[in-house]
Amino acid sequence: MFICFGARGDNFTPEELLNIINKIKNFPAKIESFLSQITREVWVIVIFSYIIEFVITGYLVSMINNKLNQRANKKWQISHDISFIERILDPHSPFREKIDWQEHLNTPQETRINNDISEVKEALKRAQSSRLTKFIDPLELKLKELNNELIILKHKKELDYIRAQKYQEQREIEELEKKKRMIECQVQDDKRMFLEKLDTYTNRVFKKENLSKKEFEALIEDGFKQVNEFCVLEKKRIPVLVKPFGNHTISHEFLVWSAKRLLKKTEGIKKIQEHLTRDADLTFEFNRKEFALEIEKGELLRKHQQLKEKIDYLNENYPNRWMIVVSNRDFFTKYKKFGFTSTRKQLSENLPKLLKNAHTKIPIV
Repeated sequence: MFICFGARGDNFTPEELLNIINKIKNFPAKIESFLSQITREVWVIVIFSYIIEFVITGYLVSMINNKLNQRANKKWQISHDISFIERILDPHSPFREKIDWQEHLNTPQETRINNDISEVKEALKRAQSSRLTKFIDPLELKLKELNNELIILKHKKELDYIRAQKYQEQREIEELEKKKRMIECQVQDDKRMFLEKLDTYTNRVFKKENLSKKEFEALIEDGFKQVNEFCVLEKKRIPVLVKPFGNHTISHEFLVWSAKRLLKKTEGIKKIQEHLTRDADLTFEFNRKEFALEIEKGELLRKHQQLKEKIDYLNENYPNRWMIVVSNRDFFTKYKKFGFTSTRKQLSENLPKLLKNAHTKIPIV
């Protein structure tokens, strides 16, 4: 010690030296105390670190468990939602469930539909929440159908009332029309007299220029139609009133009438008759021989057997003394292979040929 401080030995007093020696002796204790304090602090830090790690680990474990529980609950919820939705969409579910049918049947239909709508809305909400997209469209469709049913049900009484009103109005209209017809019948007695005078039972074609205004109105009301047709006698279109017999067309009825006029104007022809049966449309006598005119509108072209029977009948009863007159020139070529055929425009020229060549085979024109 004295060696260490020998250089300054003359400067220290004994008390100072003693104090230094004591300090040197106490230095290891201080070091030990300092190290002990540091050790304690390190342990505190370690323990604190363990506590923090434990807390963090516990928190993470808790979060993982919560996540797993959430997934399990979600899976269960989705499975439950699917079962619920499938029950809603199953049309036979009421028969598979144990329900009180007496109560079900006694429940007002509107209440049942509203309950069904509530269930479908709940199912739709679950499908959207669980992202069950395949069920969304069917549920929306079912919801729309139920809403439509509810609308129909709510307005059923109103619809029934409207139908009843409509039926009543229709009956009233019919009654009014009936009364109107009765009044018209009373007012039109004079028109009936015109019809009787015109003999519409046997006369089915009238030239418009030969009719008075009242006669014209009476014929129109009786069902006659005003048309312009080509007349084989006048060789031009003329306005006429026509009312066909049975299923005859207006053109057929007019052409028969027009051909009859031509026959009446032809010298030597007599006993002109119109037939509504199996015979030809017109028959007449010329030089003590019977002739026939068959007016065709093309209908028999689709009925081969009837056409054959008609031609056979004409050949048998009027050999070489019959002629087909077509109302439409488009049918001329189709009919001429069966016998002497003429269009309406050529009838006045072809009739003398028929009369002249009656004793020979008729050429195809």
